[in-house]
Amino acid sequence: VANLACSISNNEEGVKLVRMAATQIDSLCPQVINAALTLAARPQSKVAQDNMDVFKDQWEKQVRVLTEAVDDITSVDDFLSVSGNPRMQAPEQGS
Repeated sequence: VANLACSISNNEEGVKLVRMAATQIDSLCPQVINAALTLAARPQSKVAQDNMDVFKDQWEKQVRVLTEAVDDITSVDDFLSVSGNPRMQAPEQGS
């Protein structure tokens, strides 16, 4: 979605923010997975739980940043017109 939004936007600063947020999420992904695996292996560990909470909070924060950045550079109509997904298109009036 981030790449699609960037491809249809001419807002250079907004596109930079979207790409930066997406890169942050990509770099967090293996860390979140490792924290989850550690917690799964040691479910009673307070340290493992605290570590998971830190990465979960960072993940949620970055997803919010990415969502807001994508929202800032695209309109729903523009996104639906290029997404090619008929299930995502708005229903026609009078239907």
